[in-house]
Amino acid sequence: MTFLRHVERTKLLVHLLDASEGPSRDPVTDFRALNDELKAYDPLLPEKPQLLALNKMDLPSVRERAADIQMQFEKMGYRLYLISGLTGEGIDELIEAVSEALEKVASHGDGS
Repeated sequence: MTFLRHVERTKLLVHLLDASEGPSRDPVTDFRALNDELKAYDPLLPEKPQLLALNKMDLPSVRERAADIQMQFEKMGYRLYLISGLTGEGIDELIEAVSEALEKVASHGDGS
């Protein structure tokens, strides 16, 4: 967990979630596990602004599941960016969202 020391200094967390199918692959479960790990290290870490990107949109199986996954994250209060690292789909939108989120964090100040 030493890598989490570096997370403490971040202003924004961007989670890149793999949506490819596998026996233990569930982006919602993965996200919850990530936040549980963050919270175990420092209870304030999950309170940082977080953006979520669902990768592998170039795969037909992911496209089929994307709406359901997106709805699950929306119920938790998160917008999910649908991207493909392979084709570049959605990357510009994610970059813009990161830029806007960082500007918002900077304008509000966070005391660090």
